[in-house]
Amino acid sequence: MSEDDIATDPRRVRMVDVARRAGVSRTTASFVLSGRTDMRIATETKQRVMRAALELQYRPSLLAQGLNTSSSKSVGLIWDAADGAFSAGMTRGALSEGALHDHGIVLGECTNDPRRDELLAQSMVERGVTGFIYASSEARRVSVPPAFQEHPLVLLNGVAAGSGHMSVLPDERAAGREMTQLLLQAGHAGTMVVVGEVRATFLAATERLAGIREGLKAANLPMCSTLPCRWQVVAAQEAVRTWLTERAEQSAFICLNERIAVGAYRALHEAGQTIARDASVVGFEESGLSTFSRPALTSAAMPHFEMGRQAVRLLLSPSAVAGVRRVPMPLTIRDSARPLART
Repeated sequence: MSEDDIATDPRRVRMVDVARRAGVSRTTASFVLSGRTDMRIATETKQRVMRAALELQYRPSLLAQGLNTSSSKSVGLIWDAADGAFSAGMTRGALSEGALHDHGIVLGECTNDPRRDELLAQSMVERGVTGFIYASSEARRVSVPPAFQEHPLVLLNGVAAGSGHMSVLPDERAAGREMTQLLLQAGHAGTMVVVGEVRATFLAATERLAGIREGLKAANLPMCSTLPCRWQVVAAQEAVRTWLTERAEQSAFICLNERIAVGAYRALHEAGQTIARDASVVGFEESGLSTFSRPALTSAAMPHFEMGRQAVRLLLSPSAVAGVRRVPMPLTIRDSARPLART
């Protein structure tokens, strides 16, 4: 259908037709025609959009008008890859906080296709979304699709270098320090080993290790031993099994996630060692395995629910500024670590 055909049948004119005639993005056209003032749009651009709308006799739908009222305000929660319990906890937190501010949560998932991401952002804006939360299923450095950077934005469980965005992350470093202090108080100075590989691109691992290093430095102790392995049960079991056959001293194993801790448990049982009496085991990313392990695992939990809440709170706060907000990781002390040393 040509532009002449569009002009003679205004019922068929869409927002994208106005945007195309004005030479702007669909999002920009939407902001101009809905009267939004929270985006910096040049006066000349606004005039082009309005002129195109008049030429094409564009008539916004009653549905779109209704969705852009204050009664249907919402936040777009965009996942880079939704992943089970991790995304569910943060989504529940976002829903809870959104309800307190009379905002709904609209869910979406990126596709690594810039055009489809742009369409997703545009469709959400047209349905009353006032800003976006770009969420990662694991703490890491992210690359935010440009379509979402045109609007108010908070990064959830991720950071983007030099972006100037607000970010919400778990406080991995503080958890590492707290875990180290616990083991030092239990008498493990000089016998700790960190189990799990650490890659520079893996934010959770680097932050946890940095916290462990800070905890040891505060106690005037050198960095403890490290035992690289994949973050999986079998890989950790094999690595700890080898460690136990080559090392004479007993150790406390700081496992960088719970699957690694399960592997360490298996290797210790194979070696005839009793956990907590012969060696202590602690872990991160509590997911439910902690309470089923015998003995129950001392673990630092991911604060998924609270992270989701804080992301929505930041996005809707008029006074929030760019920077990283770190949410404490609750440490639950169970039976897998030795009792605190008593003087």
